[in-house]
Amino acid sequence: MPNENATPVAPEGGSGNPPAAPAPAAIVAESAPAPADTRSWVPDKLRGHKSLEKFKSVDDALNGYINLEGSYGKKFEEHLKEDAAPEIKARVRAAMGVPDSVAGYEPPKAPEGYTLDEGLVSNFQKIAHEAGLSKSAWQKLSDSFVQLEMERMTQRSAESAKAQETGMAELNKKWGAAAPRNLGLVHKVVAEYGGAELRAALDETGAGNDPRVVAFLARMGQTLAEDNLMTPNPVGVSVDDAKKEIAAIRAAAVADRKHPYTNKEHPQHKEFLAKMAALNELAHSEI
Repeated sequence: MPNENATPVAPEGGSGNPPAAPAPAAIVAESAPAPADTRSWVPDKLRGHKSLEKFKSVDDALNGYINLEGSYGKKFEEHLKEDAAPEIKARVRAAMGVPDSVAGYEPPKAPEGYTLDEGLVSNFQKIAHEAGLSKSAWQKLSDSFVQLEMERMTQRSAESAKAQETGMAELNKKWGAAAPRNLGLVHKVVAEYGGAELRAALDETGAGNDPRVVAFLARMGQTLAEDNLMTPNPVGVSVDDAKKEIAAIRAAAVADRKHPYTNKEHPQHKEFLAKMAALNELAHSEI
């Protein structure tokens, strides 16, 4: 039996001290093994997977998969079908940037001097919202629409002005010397029978420069003047006056061989030729 009080003998080559105990730090550093996954339904290669820790049974795992497929397993376009759940369609529209209401679309702005039809813009906003346009898509579409509309209006205005200019030139050519008188009749008709309201309408719509309207007003003025239903026109001379003056000049030229109209040497000869030409054109003009 060993003696408890005996001094231990160091092994050969030793220091005579007993072996040191393991340091506490070394013990702490050794991590405890993870608890074994006792769920028998989990395949060996998936044991310990973090995403499966929440499931306690096969039923839990299968229900989770079904819910996941219901939310994300469909193709995107299936969420846009008419029979899709309202909450699904709302989430999809929100993700696409579609505003909650028509008020979410900023109205297009027209350049200074142009006015857009508010009713037309409002209808386009409603259609855009029903079609599911995003705010950015609406902005791009409305800006393009305004640009095209301004170009169309500018072109149409230029074409209308050109057509009116050409028409009035042809009308003045047709009237010839009678043009000042006929235009005076037009102004008389507008002033005495139309008043400020008609004048404003002609100016605003551009109809006052439409040769068709001008010719019609001139014919009306001629009829009213002949029936003494309108104040005599101070511009130019009437057709009857022109005919009378032509007859008078011709009679004077017959009576006087040195009359300026027939005497080529007379300093006023060209003046009388031009006057007779104007009077003849006025006398035979048709309004």
